[in-house]
Amino acid sequence: MLRAPAARLRTEAFVPNDQQYWKAVRQQHRQPRLDRYRLLHEALVSGDLGAPLARSTFDIHLGDRALIYLKRPCNTDDTQANFFLHIFPVDEGDLPPFRRQTGFDNFDFPFAYRGEFLNGDCIVEALLPDYPISRIHTGQFVSDEEPQWKAEFPMSRPR
Repeated sequence: MLRAPAARLRTEAFVPNDQQYWKAVRQQHRQPRLDRYRLLHEALVSGDLGAPLARSTFDIHLGDRALIYLKRPCNTDDTQANFFLHIFPVDEGDLPPFRRQTGFDNFDFPFAYRGEFLNGDCIVEALLPDYPISRIHTGQFVSDEEPQWKAEFPMSRPR
């Protein structure tokens, strides 16, 4: 009588190292953003979001409660500097108490935190606060140096 050999069970579980684990976590959190950015990119390239509010190194578009930065084409040099985003409210009472001295909310961020490369372009989405906005000041800088570029524009209607 012939017997089939017993299947060998692998008893050790796959235990990813820290680098593999964090890469998987980052990808899981990045995927919804990447899906959204693909839709935004298509809308920007097709002209569905209209003309930019400001043209600079990055064109700045106003989306649904967000600023969208687009650079076509871009390279890694375009992403090395941090973005600054200063939001001036219509009513300074809408600011957190520690921001009332400066008169604006500070939402600075690096490209790696919010940006994506898509089809040779760079795209970044920065969500805007819920309070009515009087003006926006934004651009990119490296440490304490002068901004590489900046744009300032009033909001024509409360947002």
